[in-house]
Amino acid sequence: MDDLILAGAVSVIAVCTAALIVVIAAVFALRELFRAAAAGASGEIIIILVTCTLLISAYIGTGLWLQKCGRI
Repeated sequence: MDDLILAGAVSVIAVCTAALIVVIAAVFALRELFRAAAAGASGEIIIILVTCTLLISAYIGTGLWLQKCGRI
């Protein structure tokens, strides 16, 4: 029973840490996007938006693949 409690606590800590990293990355990306928009750097804006689109697509694709495999 103690191992189960330890595994649960570690997994909660890992999920919270991952969520914090995602929030920090989103704030950083938005800050860079607004900075590039203020500077008028359209190339940087396109690069930031394409990168975000690719990351979101990879996340959704992984979820769909895992669902198709029956893992989730």
